[in-house]
Formats: sequence, structure tokens, C-alpha cells
Amino acid sequence: MIIALTGSFCSGKTTVGSILRRQGLEVIDIDKIYDNILRTSASLRSKLAKLWGESAKMRRIDKKILSEIVLTHPQGLEKISSITHPYIITELRRLVAKYRRERKKTKVVIFEVPLLFEKGLDKLFDITILVWSPKYILIQRGKQRGYRYSEILRILSHQMSSREKKKRCDYVIKNNGSREELKNKVEEIFKKITNQEVFYGY
Repeated sequence: MIIALTGSFCSGKTTVGSILRRQGLEVIDIDKIYDNILRTSASLRSKLAKLWGESAKMRRIDKKILSEIVLTHPQGLEKISSITHPYIITELRRLVAKYRRERKKTKVVIFEVPLLFEKGLDKLFDITILVWSPKYILIQRGKQRGYRYSEILRILSHQMSSREKKKRCDYVIKNNGSREELKNKVEEIFKKITNQEVFYGY
């Protein structure tokens, strides 16, 4: 069983992924795959260099550098996404196909996929789970991470609305309380999915 875990910016999907890992489940973070592609892909560095100068080809490209570009260049986010997303999607498709070939159907594997519905990737997975938080909490968390209000709104404007995501996903985990409350909600959802009374170590 291959599951996609998604959510808006600052919704808490990474926290949910951490909870699941501690419970013994395998969770694959697409952001880490993205980091690896940024470090190792010469063709990606070359494409970025055409937009941001030859220094991009020589420097170690990482998300911090790209975030600086997004914040200082008009339409930086759109341009970077148009270059990087095809690489990420190709690798995601490869990994999902690999897990389908190598893993038994009873084995649960979870992928954290930030733009699951926006990129039409939900069809790759058996089950989709949305981590949801109200907008004011997303903004609070974004500010705690050092983002300005205008930056947070800009990021959210490039993502599908939570209302639309709720319509498309199979399950919703509401992350609007304490960490312990979130853990209990995650456990409840995965008991339903796996039909197991014991969540730990499935």
C-alpha cells in the first residue's frame, strides 16, 4: 500500500511524517529527494545558471539559495518551479514504481508530497491523506519560521485551496491543536487504513 501525505505550506505534514516514522512506518520525504537532486544534477544546475548566472553552475545549489532568489526576483518562484519540478516528478514516479515492484501489497510506504494535487500526482497512490490547518495557523507558523506576511500569502497563492484538497483526498488530519492531539488523530486514521488495532510497528 503506497500512501501520499500532503498539505499546504506550514500545515504540519512533516510533523505527521515524523510521528509515523517513530511508529515504525516507512516515510519518504520528497523535500529530501529535492535536496539531493539540487546537489547532484549537473543538468539542473546548468538550467538554473541560464536564469541566475554562471555562479549558479559552480556553487552548491540548495533550497536556501533558491529561497533567496524567490524573495529577490520577480516571478522567481514560477521560474524555479518550472525548472525543478520536472526533475522531482520524474524521480517520484521512479520511486513509486520501484516500491510497487519490490514491496508486498500489505507493506505500508508513505510519501510526503507537498504539491500532490497541484501536479496531478494523486493517481500514483493508493490512498491520499491531507494534513489540514486553518489559514490563520498557517500564517502564525510561517511567521515563526521567519517569513513575512506577504511572503506567506504569496506561497499559499500558488497552492490549491484547502477546500479543493479536502474534496480530492481520501482522509483529512486536522492539525489545529496540541502535538499529542495530532498524534492521536494520526493513530486513529492509520488504524482505519490498516485495519489494525495496534498502530505501533505495523
